[in-house]
Amino acid sequence: MTDLSNSSNSGIAIKIMPDGNADMHHLGTAVQAVLEYYRTGFEQAVAATADEIALGKAIINCTMQAFSLECALKGVYQALGTDFPKIHDISRLLKELPVEHQQAIQANWSEWTLIPETQETTFQDFVEDHKNDFVKWRYLTGGNLESAYFALFAATMAVNAHSKMLG
Repeated sequence: MTDLSNSSNSGIAIKIMPDGNADMHHLGTAVQAVLEYYRTGFEQAVAATADEIALGKAIINCTMQAFSLECALKGVYQALGTDFPKIHDISRLLKELPVEHQQAIQANWSEWTLIPETQETTFQDFVEDHKNDFVKWRYLTGGNLESAYFALFAATMAVNAHSKMLG
């Protein structure tokens, strides 16, 4: 097991295979443990270590938060009565929206962003940096789990606030 705590994963130990990729069996076990934890409601019923449960929670939370942002952007298209592109690239989803809607989302982003490193970032720059997080997080190839989750949460709230106004 390789400890990636100094690189990007908040102290969570991840098995790395000789080819440099994460051990998919280990990740699958961790995610399955958390799904069982969510189903049963308590960790004692899950046959997994505390580290596996922590890893599974991080993967699920970041993956689903990235997916939530993707869905929120697609929801703007629906609110406008137009078809959305059938892609996961959130940067492209944003760029293909009419400019006035991009600007409204940027205004909401400025209100929702509480993380210091993202306060100086435009929404467009943020989604460009995270454009494929839904795809990446499924295989744990994204960046810092903890900060990514909160930034994606803020981004989703910014888009949802605009969607509700279109409503």
